[in-house]
Amino acid sequence: MQRCTVVIPCYNEETRLDAQAFLSFVRAVPGVRFLFVNDGSTDGTLSHLERLCQKAPERFGVWDLAHNVGKAEAVRQGVIRVLRGDAEFFGYWDADLATPLCVIPQFLRTLEENPHFEMILGSRVRLLGRPIRRRPLRHYLGRLFAAAASIVLRLPVYDTQCGAKLFRATPRIGRLFESPFHTNWTFDVELLARFLQADSAAERESAVQALYEFPLPEWRDIAGSKVRPADFLKAALELLEIHRTYRRGLARLGRKGTGTFFGVGVATQRDDQSGRKMSQSPAACERSQDTSSPRRVIMDRDLPEVLDPCAQHLFRAVGDAVPLADAQGSVDSQRYVEHQVQADAVHVDLLDVVDAGKVLQELADSPNHALIR
Repeated sequence: MQRCTVVIPCYNEETRLDAQAFLSFVRAVPGVRFLFVNDGSTDGTLSHLERLCQKAPERFGVWDLAHNVGKAEAVRQGVIRVLRGDAEFFGYWDADLATPLCVIPQFLRTLEENPHFEMILGSRVRLLGRPIRRRPLRHYLGRLFAAAASIVLRLPVYDTQCGAKLFRATPRIGRLFESPFHTNWTFDVELLARFLQADSAAERESAVQALYEFPLPEWRDIAGSKVRPADFLKAALELLEIHRTYRRGLARLGRKGTGTFFGVGVATQRDDQSGRKMSQSPAACERSQDTSSPRRVIMDRDLPEVLDPCAQHLFRAVGDAVPLADAQGSVDSQRYVEHQVQADAVHVDLLDVVDAGKVLQELADSPNHALIR
């Protein structure tokens, strides 16, 4: 029995798929099988895959999709096919091998040594001695996206988009792939959102404890990537769709004491001398006796304890930065954030509690904004 099967989605990968790397891996590492899903490629990808499979048919398989359905659906259909077998572990991996195959045994070892882990996520953390080579633009756009994904998921995840993931073949994991994803570019985030749906805090905690981010020993951008900077706009829109679709299940954890809801507590009033909007804590706003100045109060609720283990700042509007986390990544969830916002900056002007979707929309609509780490 092959203990692990890895799905490799392929779309027009004829010139990028390194057949020799796959052959070398299966000769050196037993117990791992690969299922290549040809996602309606228009080049010679299918022929390339068939030639590879002929060299080790017991270790390689090809499933040909007649039409291009996108990476999310190609992965999902491949996983459904894998789950019909008896593999103990499964996963998916990018065909360009930006994450080298030699990491698979390390993922498997982590799952074997930690029976409570059900999902291993590759994480592209740049550390000394670990060559993580990413183009600067993609890196910084990726960090913006990661911060937004943390907000939506209410989870301190560092890297949702790395194309290297392994799973334990449990019923809970299998259910994640039963229905098509609503998204394509960001289906990894949607996968986590499905996994984190919970009816109780204990259920949520069980799901969180089953996740593990594995810092990759190596990762590199491969020429010919189909991801373009403009795709990050698509990803942002899909992130909003994930928020709308799964917010109820995730919101059950956004209550006091859980510290996993992103809400900014601000009260605004008009500065009588300058005429520009200033921010105050609600207590200060209540103390003000000037009833002629318009006020809007947003109650701070459930600021995140951890949005990123390394982050000290997450949200910044033109003006003063708001430190939401200290060096340990913890925040007092009862605290009100006092933040001076310039007239031309992002100004949260809502009558109710700010939720992640509204914050993201506010950021998307403003020319002066930044999410930083």
